[in-house]
Amino acid sequence: TSTSTTTSTTTPLPGTCYPPVIGQDKDTSDCSGKFPGSPPGTCTVRCTEGYVGDPVTYYCFNLVDNFVGSGPDCTSTTTTTTTSSFTSTTTTVTSTTTTTSTTTPLPGSCYPPVIGQDKDTSQCSPVFPGGTCTVSCTTGYSGDPVIYTCVNLVVNFVGTGPDCVSTTTTTSSTTLTVTTSTATTTTTTTSTTTPEPGTCYPPVIGQDKDTSLCSGIVPPGSCTVSCATGYSGDPVSYHCFNLVDNFVGIGPYCTSTTTTTSMTSVTTTATTITSTSTTTSTTTPLPGTCYPPVIGQDKDTSDCSGKFPGSPPGTCTVRCTEGYVGDPVTYYCFNLVDNFVGSGPDCTSTTTTTTTSSFTSTTTTVTSTTTTTSTTTPLPGSCYPPVIGQDKDTSQCSPVFPGGTCTVSCTTGYSGDPVIYTCVNLVVNFVGTGPDCVSTTTTTSSTTLTVTTSTATTTTTTTSTTTPEPGTCYPPVIGQDKDTSLCSGIVPPGSCTVSCATGYSGDPVSYHCFNLVDNFVGIGPYCTSTTTTTSMTSVTTTATTITSTSTTT
Repeated sequence: TSTSTTTSTTTPLPGTCYPPVIGQDKDTSDCSGKFPGSPPGTCTVRCTEGYVGDPVTYYCFNLVDNFVGSGPDCTSTTTTTTTSSFTSTTTTVTSTTTTTSTTTPLPGSCYPPVIGQDKDTSQCSPVFPGGTCTVSCTTGYSGDPVIYTCVNLVVNFVGTGPDCVSTTTTTSSTTLTVTTSTATTTTTTTSTTTPEPGTCYPPVIGQDKDTSLCSGIVPPGSCTVSCATGYSGDPVSYHCFNLVDNFVGIGPYCTSTTTTTSMTSVTTTATTITSTSTTTSTTTPLPGTCYPPVIGQDKDTSDCSGKFPGSPPGTCTVRCTEGYVGDPVTYYCFNLVDNFVGSGPDCTSTTTTTTTSSFTSTTTTVTSTTTTTSTTTPLPGSCYPPVIGQDKDTSQCSPVFPGGTCTVSCTTGYSGDPVIYTCVNLVVNFVGTGPDCVSTTTTTSSTTLTVTTSTATTTTTTTSTTTPEPGTCYPPVIGQDKDTSLCSGIVPPGSCTVSCATGYSGDPVSYHCFNLVDNFVGIGPYCTSTTTTTSMTSVTTTATTITSTSTTT
């Protein structure tokens, strides 16, 4: 029997909210074509065919958060019957295997909760902020399923339970030999208690942490989370601002105090290894203060510790670290959710690197041009680096978190002024324009004995960057296969149509400009080349020396 799940993603009408993506057991068809505002746009989310549960209402306040809501709690009406056949033999061996599968979630979706092998969190992937999932007990355990809520990409899922009890009975039979043995069993029990009405759910953050002081707390309130018995670490504060997000906080970092003794036979060889280590020190801020921004080792954020949010906001000065130069800038902390926001500074290294290369010449030299593209999944919570051409260096754009910036410069062999890109959020990722890079490479070919005259056709791609008219949005920079010419001269809030360029095919999409900070945001279009390339190559090996160029992106 094969079950296939298909997710259909349709670009909404310009100015309308994206329908929530919250699981195949929920019907969000009523959420299409709804506009944000005050009062907000609303829609009813019901359970799909084959599931039962009470419908709920979702609200759309703006085009950044889109629809927010929780539920509904949908239960399958399908009955599954499993028939197992067992064969008994004289010798019975009981084997328990625990497998943990960790999969990187889809960009923009929450990490599924990690809460024990007795709980099934398979419905929690993919779920996006504002969505929910049902966590039930796995096979061999029984208990009532519960709802977890994906709050945002910092807190991820919040919820408690379920309380799962093992339904497995183990019978051991021994023949001929009677052996008496004593085994020490460590049992971990999770007690889930429904909090008193009007109080916050205690955080569910692992058996190495003690959250007992977080019961009975009314929002806004705080509690201290410490390490459980058998673990050591500094206690931290958690804060409950409302009954939707419940408690939020990070840590504590608990280390087991259990000593394990092992005997190992080691063979020592005369090997010397030089190791270079980069250490990032993460310190939990004082309760009620903002987290300092994490924006790269070339920037000094020490002035951002111990600052409180508010109106006016808390401020701090971010400077370039030793070995880098650049003008200091100010960051602002408005609340404890976004923490510090700002851009820059643009720091340039003052270190000079000298590279000496040794070359050996041979009679025959083969021309090799290698282009390598390295794609790395960014750190959770950080923006995807921009993909804008092999003539541009985006190495400083990883890792950068929302609100942070990076410098994009021209790669070796190209010249042009570096520019700043801004990581807006985990949906839009980086926004910026340029830089305009011009090749500085001169290729000289010297041939001996054989004179060959060849005609080559060269295709040159030129990117023209023009400063927009004052008060208008920067057109999006999204690849030479896309035509953004209709996005010039647009005043926010406004929209434009981005289509595929000549030589490419694909459906056009709408981009939206809400303000002059984020400029245009949108996704796509997905363009496929319509050009057919025929190549004829003739190779002759002579005493020829040719320059070899290697480009790594």
